[in-house]
Amino acid sequence: MTLDNGSGKVLRLFVASPGDVADERDAVEQVAGRVSKQLERAAIEVYRREEGLPALGDRARGAPEASVDVFVLILWQRYGTIRPDGLSGTEAEFRQAWRAWQETGRPKILAYLCTVGSPVLSVDLDQAKRLQGFVADLKEKGILLSYADHAEFHRIFGDHLHRVLRELDEPVRPAAGPRASRRPSREASSLLAQIRAARERISEHIVRTPLVRAKQLEQDLHCKKILLKLECLQVTGSFKVRGAMNAVLRRDDSPSAPPFATASAGNHGLGLAYSANRFRRESVVYMPERTPLTKRKAIERFTRNVNLTGRTFEETKEYAVVESQANGYTFIHPFDDPDVIAGQGTLGLEIIRDVEEQCHGEPPDLIVFPVGGGGLIAGAGTAIRERWPNTRIVGAEARNVPSLGAALRAGRPRTVINAGTFADGIAVSEVGERSFAIAREVVDEVWEVAEESMAKAVIRLIEDVRVLAEGAGACGLGGLFDKQASDAGAISNQSVLVIVSGGNLDTIALSKLLQRGLVLSRRLAHLRFIVEDIPGSLGRLTSDLAELQVNILDLWHSRLNAYLSVGKTQVDTIVETRDADHANSVREALAARGHDVQLVTE
Repeated sequence: MTLDNGSGKVLRLFVASPGDVADERDAVEQVAGRVSKQLERAAIEVYRREEGLPALGDRARGAPEASVDVFVLILWQRYGTIRPDGLSGTEAEFRQAWRAWQETGRPKILAYLCTVGSPVLSVDLDQAKRLQGFVADLKEKGILLSYADHAEFHRIFGDHLHRVLRELDEPVRPAAGPRASRRPSREASSLLAQIRAARERISEHIVRTPLVRAKQLEQDLHCKKILLKLECLQVTGSFKVRGAMNAVLRRDDSPSAPPFATASAGNHGLGLAYSANRFRRESVVYMPERTPLTKRKAIERFTRNVNLTGRTFEETKEYAVVESQANGYTFIHPFDDPDVIAGQGTLGLEIIRDVEEQCHGEPPDLIVFPVGGGGLIAGAGTAIRERWPNTRIVGAEARNVPSLGAALRAGRPRTVINAGTFADGIAVSEVGERSFAIAREVVDEVWEVAEESMAKAVIRLIEDVRVLAEGAGACGLGGLFDKQASDAGAISNQSVLVIVSGGNLDTIALSKLLQRGLVLSRRLAHLRFIVEDIPGSLGRLTSDLAELQVNILDLWHSRLNAYLSVGKTQVDTIVETRDADHANSVREALAARGHDVQLVTE
């Protein structure tokens, strides 16, 4: 049966109800009763098999496939059994239902309903809004569902299902065809005009950075093509100068105008100081106390007014805003200023031009942007979406500071805990409101990238492309490494364009990063031996390593180990190896020669 809102528009629901339900009919009546008061009459047909979820294609009782507009999944859970670590059974049911929805007609809307303790029904439309634009589709149909919430359950379970849905949705998105709904809105058209004006305004003050092909990475990641946009070679070592330059040129240029001020983890501050200095204007830059020395020194070349304050970017920004108001400075937000967003958008126009000239106009399947505050993906993403509506736009953010992903799940910017990341350029705990409002319209997916993957990406860019990227700049490529490990099909045989957004990496940080990357990739291996504490034991060990063509970088031994037998000593070595397989083969060869050897992985 159907739900009719009295205006002639009808919403047909398919309700799947897995599990053992004591009184299903009563629960179904509750579902109908929770539909908006605007609906004058409501009834629901329920198709349910005795075991598992029914597939839409089965069309129980002969119901035509066209009768399904919304697939409503009711997941039954008894009160007191919902825990963050006890969701595997329900996750399996959700996956099964989602696959059924995909395979049989793909109704326009997936609704998710759930009970917590029979017979109370909880309906969380906030989650539905985050999943597949549910609310927008309902408004388009002229139908509005009511809202009822069980806060604790949906706080835990809603985030969990969002992650599952995000993972499951990726392989099928390309099959959805052209996105007519992705034509620029009035707001997007206005932003596009601002971006084009910004390009004319700043073009003589920045450089057109290279777009290069990374063939070795293509082979290793099994991609059709990997293109790297090297904004790390921009005049200040980062794309940030685009937005800063545009903002400076849009402000009062009279000699008596007040100094510019900003808060920055480094790259935006450098861009602003460079831009202001270029036009003989004063600037004041506020930075977190632990800002890398390289970025501080670079900014000090263009302004004497560098203030280190605050443990995090958020603390620094709050202080900078207060100081700017007190001193009459012109404060320029690092990512949520409209002129900054438009300036960052010029990167999107430049990418389009590069691809048209170098790739015969064939757009990439996927473009990956690093994401911190959201200004870059909002501006450049808008430009790219207008020209290439079917190219997927992905944001890559540090897994330890997942601010954009959290905002998309919540439907608004929200503060996340900064668990610490060496990608200081994107260590932003809350995306900007203006940036988010734009980004949510163009972003298809957000990847949360592991620290190890970013470290690996920095090293591969040095070795394969001969360019230096900072952690934030390499985040997009790190996301590809994560995808290869978790869902290789999402990037296999795809044409991918990755933004390498910055290269201002501190020398000490680079040293630590290279060492850690070499260890993670097993280019450096830690071998631990237990040997007889007699003359000649160490010599035999090193001779065997030499015969295996293994170079020793460091060696130390210890007798003060409570777990060692009397007459034994522990010898640790750091040796050079080619990769993990080579490290394992070295260990096996040494064991075959009679050595008590362990490959230390932690």
